[in-house]
Amino acid sequence: MSDILTEYASRRKVDESIALVKNQATGEYKLSEAKGGIVKLSKDEVLIGPVTTPITAGHPRFLALARLIQETHERKAREYGSDRDPLQNINDARDMGIDPWRGALLRLNDKIRSMISYAKTGKEPDEGIEDTLIDIANYALITLVCWEQDEAKRVK
Repeated sequence: MSDILTEYASRRKVDESIALVKNQATGEYKLSEAKGGIVKLSKDEVLIGPVTTPITAGHPRFLALARLIQETHERKAREYGSDRDPLQNINDARDMGIDPWRGALLRLNDKIRSMISYAKTGKEPDEGIEDTLIDIANYALITLVCWEQDEAKRVK
């Protein structure tokens, strides 16, 4: 999979009409061309890396944090995911009868409660304020990704 991810990363820098797609049935990844910003998926396919456009506007600190959120996600996907599924640890919730998006939402809630506690008491979370907020952003996005995947399965 690392070869396809490397190709995806290098091509999306110059070609905004490329997307990373995973076949849920086989676990294989492929690059897909997007026409007019739209990627056609078969019933077994899910969009992993969407068609992207370069970020050229916005608050500089926001854009830097957005990159940090991505880098954190990529690092944790390598640590906790698998070659076949970067969200393996989240998707493992299904083995316990829990929808992955609900499992991710629970982890998001833990991080939010940690920040609420900080707001009330002034005691910083063990991992620090910035790391906790980055985790909140990542868990929010992971929850959305997992929810979208579940919704796509329900629609089929």
